[in-house]
Amino acid sequence: MHEHPAIKITFRFSLDDFRTYGKMQRRLSPVRRYLDYILLALDLGFIVAGIITDQRILWLFGLTHGIAWSLWLTLGRPWKLKRYFTQQRLGEQDSHMEASQNGLAYDTTKADASFTWDTFQAFDEGSEHFVLWLNRFQGICIPKRAFATDNDLVAFGKLARAKTADNTPA
Repeated sequence: MHEHPAIKITFRFSLDDFRTYGKMQRRLSPVRRYLDYILLALDLGFIVAGIITDQRILWLFGLTHGIAWSLWLTLGRPWKLKRYFTQQRLGEQDSHMEASQNGLAYDTTKADASFTWDTFQAFDEGSEHFVLWLNRFQGICIPKRAFATDNDLVAFGKLARAKTADNTPA
């Protein structure tokens, strides 16, 4: 059987990549996907219940928590994400990967690792990123801009999809 050449992947992770990875990660779990909306709906329920029953404590709680949660979503979460990205120095190192029929080799200035394809439980493709999921919380995010050619980009997508198709998510 003809062995395809390894696909070289090189990139520097950006804050936008990290944000996108977080969004893709939240999509994995229905509860995590809808938690923000569920909490805001509960706050609205407290406000309505407080108005209907004329209990100020209920609508005050709903209003206060709703405002606090909205501030967290619009200001707190983005700040925390940027802070974590900066503290972990995720944007300060180049990542070099090589994908082959056997798996994925990963090398940075701080660490290196090799994974066989059966290590990954799932493969996800977004508009600008691929993610190989090790479990429901951790994955390897690869920006599509990391590929030298469009042929490498397409070949990697086909290879990763084929090699992870039979893997069982936890």
